[in-house]
Amino acid sequence: MTRTFFPRMPAVAVLCAAAAVVVSSSCGGDSGNSMAPNPSATSARPPTPTPTPGGVFTGNFAATVALDAGRSSAVSLTVQSDEQASGTLIVTGGTTTETVPLTGFVALSNGDFSLSGSSSDASIVATVSGTLPAPGGGIGIVVIQIGTNFFRGSISTA
Repeated sequence: MTRTFFPRMPAVAVLCAAAAVVVSSSCGGDSGNSMAPNPSATSARPPTPTPTPGGVFTGNFAATVALDAGRSSAVSLTVQSDEQASGTLIVTGGTTTETVPLTGFVALSNGDFSLSGSSSDASIVATVSGTLPAPGGGIGIVVIQIGTNFFRGSISTA
């Protein structure tokens, strides 16, 4: 017994035609006009508020970070309402204790900071950067770069 597919052919043709209509109508065929979507209409993210000067990332902050070769470091920072920051990096555990005065800035809008300095004999040149803890406490991130070495730790309100 031989089966033929001719009785089913019209149903298949109808399904293919219907699929083609659905696909072409969803492609946005508007005679060649193309408009970019409005980012503000497609984005559900609220804008990031900008704090007023003297905002939440001012004050005193401190960190202790382990370094290499048995050395450790203590970082203290003071952040002012004009986004200026100063502080000290003290490195201990080596042949001598080294003190590195630091100066730099803090973005008061999000707490990102970067300070740098060198010891009096220039044996340590360092950059201390990261993100201060969120308002109300918590822990931030600190990264100390000495030469080509990076050391990570946490920073908190002092």
